[in-house]
This record gives sequence, C-alpha cells and structure tokens, in this order.
Amino acid sequence: MELSKLYQRSNVKKRGEVYRARLDDAEGHEQKGDKETGHRPVVIVSNNQQNAQGKIFVVVPLTSKIKKLYQAFQVPIFFRNKPGRAKCEQVRVIDVGRLGKYRGKLTEREMVAINEKLVFVLDLLETFSNEQILALLKRRLKKGEIS
Repeated sequence: MELSKLYQRSNVKKRGEVYRARLDDAEGHEQKGDKETGHRPVVIVSNNQQNAQGKIFVVVPLTSKIKKLYQAFQVPIFFRNKPGRAKCEQVRVIDVGRLGKYRGKLTEREMVAINEKLVFVLDLLETFSNEQILALLKRRLKKGEIS
C-alpha cells in the first residue's frame, strides 16, 4: 500500500501521540505500568513510516511523578494539565496490541527535547562522523524521505 494512503487511515498512530500502554511485563528497574492495571501513558517516538505499518512502535514512558528529574535522560512535560516527565532512558519497543486509548499529543517543543535526549541515551552522536551524517541526509533527501 502506498505510504500516503497509509497515513490517511484514521487509525494510524503517529510520532508524538500519547497512548495508554500495557507495560505489565516489566522486570527489575524497567518502567512498569500502574499497580492496578499495568498501564501507563507512553509517547510514540518511532518514525511515521514505521508507524504506518501498525505492528510495532518505539515508545518512551511518561510519568506524572516529578520528585526528581534526571536532566541527562529525562524531559519535563506538561500533559493533560499536569506536569510530568518523559523517561527517555526507558525507551522500548512494543507491539500494537499493548497500545490502548489515545490520550493526546505532546508539543513540538517537548518532542524536540525528547529527540535530543534519545540521541544522548542511544549515543548516536559518537556513532557517526559528520561526513557520515551528511551522506545519510543527502541519501534521505534524494529518496524524498525528508525535505
């Protein structure tokens, strides 16, 4: 199916959208859902081309507990009239079956901050040279993946 048609479907989940997700299988220090339901809000951070397939999503868990913000890994957010934080150090892949109800969308500013934290968490700056990054951008421009 053509990518533009996939985006037009109303049930396509997009980057920056927040959903309730079932995280009840978490172990040890992994981010868990709440004790009663095993659910917690997550923001989708995978690219929309992958999201259009509708099978798996890369997500970052959100929390409204703001006792301590770990500046190197977390982003302060204000979602549904509540302060909170995006826990970028807890990034994970989940199946579409774990996603529940749509809850809203983070702001562009919050997503830019999450992008920056994910680059740090995944150590992407040290992975590529400037020349490799430029070559990657040129290839993506040529393919029409970015403008």
